[in-house]
Amino acid sequence: SDTLIGVEPRLRTAEPAFEAMLDAVLGGYPVSFSYRAGTAEEAGIRRVEPWGLGNRFGNWYLVGRDMDKDGERTFRLSRVVSEVKKLPGSCGRPAGFTMREALAAPDPGGREQTAELLLRPGRANVFRTGTAGAGPVEAGWDRVSYRFSDVEVLAEEIAAHGAQVCVLSPPELADAARRRLDGALAAAQEPAPPYVLPETGPRSGATRQKTSSLDRLPRLLDLVSYVTANQGADLAGTARLFQVSTSQLIKDLNLLFVCGAPGYGPDQLIEADWESGGIFIRNAEEIAQPVRLGLDEALSLVVGLQALETVPGVGGHQALNSALAKLLEATGGEDGFRAVAADFDGAAAAPYVQQLQGAVLAHETLSMEYLVSSRDEVTERRVGPLQVFAQDGHWYLSAWCHKQQGTRQFRVDRIRSLAGTGSRFDGQDRPDAAFPQSLFTPQESDEHVVLRISARLETLAEQYNAV
Repeated sequence: SDTLIGVEPRLRTAEPAFEAMLDAVLGGYPVSFSYRAGTAEEAGIRRVEPWGLGNRFGNWYLVGRDMDKDGERTFRLSRVVSEVKKLPGSCGRPAGFTMREALAAPDPGGREQTAELLLRPGRANVFRTGTAGAGPVEAGWDRVSYRFSDVEVLAEEIAAHGAQVCVLSPPELADAARRRLDGALAAAQEPAPPYVLPETGPRSGATRQKTSSLDRLPRLLDLVSYVTANQGADLAGTARLFQVSTSQLIKDLNLLFVCGAPGYGPDQLIEADWESGGIFIRNAEEIAQPVRLGLDEALSLVVGLQALETVPGVGGHQALNSALAKLLEATGGEDGFRAVAADFDGAAAAPYVQQLQGAVLAHETLSMEYLVSSRDEVTERRVGPLQVFAQDGHWYLSAWCHKQQGTRQFRVDRIRSLAGTGSRFDGQDRPDAAFPQSLFTPQESDEHVVLRISARLETLAEQYNAV
């Protein structure tokens, strides 16, 4: 269950526009949507022939032909502020186009700029990686020049610091931060709608797990294939393999009794037996073959393997290259997968990622200075690295923290210094194979949070354990 290469990258597709854009890319038809450009105060309607989707810098981008400007353009999905509408007609991508090459641009969808910021002394430490700014400074402020590539992303970070940061330039950055603060103020002044909190969560002794028949069906098909090839498989061991409880596995096996070939007579239904602690399945030959990958599933694997190629210290592994080549050959060659790609680019964190990867594999204890953003404070830590993973465009370290006497997650780009101690740790507190599914770890002190979101973000609630 250990991560043999010491790192584990993860991709998420939480953008509301992602599925509609992917359908358009694979379906070959034009779309229209409302888009807020990085330098524009108001959103405008764009009509686009989509060529490809890609993930870089933790963001998803669409590349295609802007039908009104008659030229290639790059659009960041987080700036799409409306539903994506299908337009009549069809379209194709230029010969030789690959999304990987489009992502290789130094800054897809934008250009690097410099922000001039005023920071309250000792506060907003996340921006103090910049250089001392030139020009007059007011009393009670520090001036910093900070490099950035996306106005909207930096505006979110600045707005989160409230009155501790003042934007001097560029003006579009100040406007974007002000727009967020004005929106938060307006929302706070509106009366809260009526609501009732459900009796779920750690305090009520119940947790809500989102499951559906679409989750269960692939598991049942895989279960039949697995047991048919491994008759007598241990019940508890099979439950662990499929990452379900033993009771859930028994429910699945009971369901198999009413499944079978059309006609559904006694001789056509699947037989299952697990009374001895070993699982036996009979009369299931017609569905016992392993499930074949669909286009979207194969595409997901290709994108994931391509992303792994860009991970520091991982890309040269022969097994990775071999798996990608075999998958492309089995699915009709690379031509069918030119439209979607991903790249784990973490230039600022890369040196630490490789050092942390080595520490995970060697079980070496490290000392570091770390910025705790919630307290805006730089702390000293001694940690035993357990796992390095990438999620939502950021690299994280899961480690045993000696100071907190527990496992904690640290964002790698907030590590200010890192050094080996020469001592080893036993790694007894290693995460299980499924960790981390998310950065959130349920605790007894958890509280319910009620959010009011716009209609555009309604689909996001489906990706979380929301009620």
